[in-house]
Amino acid sequence: MKYRNTSQDQLNKLPAYNFRAIFDNAGVSIVVTDPRRIIIDCNAATEYLLGYTREELLGKSVAEISHPEDEYMNLLARNKAVMENEKVFRMDKRYIRKDGQIVYGLLTVSNIFNDTGETELIIGIIEDITERKKTEAAIKESEEKFHNLFNHASDSVFLMSVSANDDLIIEDANEAAYITHGYTREELIGNSISMLDDPMTAKHIPERIKLLLRGKTLRAEGTHVRKDGSTFPVEISAKLIVINGKPYVIAIDRDITKRKLHETELKERMKIAELGYDIGRSLTGGESLRKSLQSCTEALVLHLNALFARIWTFNNKKNVLELQASAGLYTHIDGKRSCIPVSDNSKVALIAREQKPHLTNQVIDDPMIIDQDWAKKEGIVSFAGYPLVTENRLIGVMSLFSRNEFSDITLRTLESVSDIITIGIMQKQAEDAVGKSREIMMHVLDGIDAVVYAADMHTYEVLYINEYSKKLFGNITGKTCWQALQSGQTGPCSFCTNDRLLTPDGKPSGIYHWEFQNTITGKWYDIRDRAIEWVDGRVVRLEIASDITSLKEAEQTLRSMSFIDDLTGLHNRRGFMTLAEQQLKTARRDKKRMLCIFADLDNMKWINDTLGHPAGDPALKDIANILKQTFRESDIIARTGGDEFVILATETVDVNSESLTGRLQKHLDAYNAEKKKPFTLSLSIGITHFDPEHPCPVDELIYKADTLMYKHKHEKRAGRS
Repeated sequence: MKYRNTSQDQLNKLPAYNFRAIFDNAGVSIVVTDPRRIIIDCNAATEYLLGYTREELLGKSVAEISHPEDEYMNLLARNKAVMENEKVFRMDKRYIRKDGQIVYGLLTVSNIFNDTGETELIIGIIEDITERKKTEAAIKESEEKFHNLFNHASDSVFLMSVSANDDLIIEDANEAAYITHGYTREELIGNSISMLDDPMTAKHIPERIKLLLRGKTLRAEGTHVRKDGSTFPVEISAKLIVINGKPYVIAIDRDITKRKLHETELKERMKIAELGYDIGRSLTGGESLRKSLQSCTEALVLHLNALFARIWTFNNKKNVLELQASAGLYTHIDGKRSCIPVSDNSKVALIAREQKPHLTNQVIDDPMIIDQDWAKKEGIVSFAGYPLVTENRLIGVMSLFSRNEFSDITLRTLESVSDIITIGIMQKQAEDAVGKSREIMMHVLDGIDAVVYAADMHTYEVLYINEYSKKLFGNITGKTCWQALQSGQTGPCSFCTNDRLLTPDGKPSGIYHWEFQNTITGKWYDIRDRAIEWVDGRVVRLEIASDITSLKEAEQTLRSMSFIDDLTGLHNRRGFMTLAEQQLKTARRDKKRMLCIFADLDNMKWINDTLGHPAGDPALKDIANILKQTFRESDIIARTGGDEFVILATETVDVNSESLTGRLQKHLDAYNAEKKKPFTLSLSIGITHFDPEHPCPVDELIYKADTLMYKHKHEKRAGRS
């Protein structure tokens, strides 16, 4: 206590120019201790910082209010200063408040020496840096998270600077980028991103830089080239960011090889479904055999991208193949291939003799392709020839040439198609041949992979059902069709086609074509009904229904992939342009005025940069929902870019630009009041009118609305400043 009093006396001897007032009112904490670091005085800022009163602090050791882990470093720094005769030293240090909370301080320590050179007083100035430390910790954590995401992302990530000559220079890339492209870090850093692009993709770099510099998000597809020269498709997502005042582009490039293969396979399956549909339609129509087979060859060329296709039928009496149809490069049927003896040495004759298909994706040097010069000249790659056979009986031969390889799916399909055409030829020959027995017709129908049945048009009794149908419905011969073939019916089906199959005088009227989803199997069918005379003379309905479920599903899948924005569920740009063009055609015809609204989400960059995509993506979804609330179901609403939306609405007396703007703002205000987000959702909009008396294209409408939107956005910014 005596030492403390002495130190207090020394403190009181300090200059008397109102030191006490300065000491007590200083904005930073000041602590005075004796050489043993016992607190002998402190100011009000110290009380506020540590939560103790001055009386509680006097007499305490500095160690009592210090974090144990930092106290040792404090002593080391003090001893170092003493040994090196430094009067002042600084360090960051943690302190423990009275309530147990940790605070950070920037400690500056000064020693006051007596006449003999010994430390008489220690003055510590503590600047509260708690918030700074929290901010630094948050930044460090954020940087660590970013680097973890950057380095562990499965997609290739590039950080690029924008050069003066409109190029993108790779400044950094993640591990996936090096592995995917086969380069080392040293080989990529400092080079243009164009070294990874194929020429077509690289060509778009300048225009994409301009887009990014306008603050737009880039989403595109391209092709990348690996170090070994191999290529692969990528989905590119890029955005402009600013680091230390300098613009950079961060790009995520995703390898979409599997997706492209899936899309290609899906399109191929859809083409195959369409092929099956067209083949079935050709063979079940009322045309002659030759016209039906011509339609089949045209379908093969169209849907399989074949160079040309041909079908021969076998003339048993003459032992020759007679050309019935040819489509594609060669359409004539009266040339030297119009009649081929089965004993001939040609590939078609060999297929007929052996009754085995010949398939190759290497026509050049294939010994069965005799005219090699012709094949090379035409650039032919593949050939598929199938015997048309039933129960070891030759019906004909089908062949195709193509400049592309035939996939396994295509070859399997062609095998099925050859069976269908075989049955179709037999069916047509049966129809064309006068006096053919009904037994042959039944045999043909039993061989068709389609639902085929005949029912009495008055009693609805099922008189015949083929084998394919029996697998689905059982043997329902003798039962009532509307009970056996449909579910939930208490009487004849409301969609029954009987009344469409007869003329007013009761004669067959021809084929009625329709589509329907069966209520028992749940499958979609392409149906052809016709009235025919049964063996006993009564008129019956014959129905042939081909399963087109896969086609319907493929159509729906492709339609969804092409027209819908994944994030918001709204139409994408392609969907908007397609629907808007149709709507404007109708508007011109009906003399209707339309409104085109271009809306841009304000502060989207701030939301993504500050709060991240976990906040940005929901904001886009919320805007989409607000637009759905504001506009009618008949209006076309689309997300055409990162934060851009376009709406095409019908203008009426009650629905005009003023009312729509007011309604939209009302919904935005309600959302902001209710959600209490750390940001306010707002839109900059531009509205332009479509006048049916002076029509303009969709692109022009969008351009005008976009221009007005930017004007609105600039006015809002000017108002804030």
